[in-house]
Amino acid sequence: TSGWEKRALGTLNVLLGECHDLGRAEDANLAGTVTLRFTLVGEPNVGGLLGHVEIVDANTTITQQTIRDCLTQQLYALELDPPPDGVTVERQLTLKVP
Repeated sequence: TSGWEKRALGTLNVLLGECHDLGRAEDANLAGTVTLRFTLVGEPNVGGLLGHVEIVDANTTITQQTIRDCLTQQLYALELDPPPDGVTVERQLTLKVP
């Protein structure tokens, strides 16, 4: 994992933790997984933004709309350092709610 990826994941963890808290406030028994697929685009002197975010339903067991909407909105609002060399970065991430 590169330094850029570590910084991006650290920022992501904080924002997604807020969604977890919202979901638990609505349903104390919330549990399962959410798989997210996203694309980060950017230029070295401009910044990085998520250009596409989707929940991969085939790999997701959580149906609660509150947490699903929150995760998607948080990712679209995320501002990161641009990916190295202006490349587009595609990732899939599975979150587990115990």
